[in-house]
Amino acid sequence: MFINCLAPQATTQLSTANVNLDIPDFAVDLTPSELEEIALYTIQKINNYPKSFGKTVENYFNLLYPDEIKGYLMMRAINQKTFSRINASANVREGTFDGK
Repeated sequence: MFINCLAPQATTQLSTANVNLDIPDFAVDLTPSELEEIALYTIQKINNYPKSFGKTVENYFNLLYPDEIKGYLMMRAINQKTFSRINASANVREGTFDGK
């Protein structure tokens, strides 16, 4: 899968980057819009690195993108666990806890 993104640079100019979206196997439950949002975030993050680091979208995207997907999945799992605990405690307070 390829994505053609307009990514803001440090200046006000926009640049176009063609990057190969090798979607890892562990990202199968993400929607295309979530994957696109993570890709855009990854491009923005790379463009915010100082130019002296030598990191460009073309040479660093495929290294950083899988890590960003993993981070997103971990945060989503943490949020789901937290919300399920909140809902469970709210059910206990309301007397609707089913004991499961």
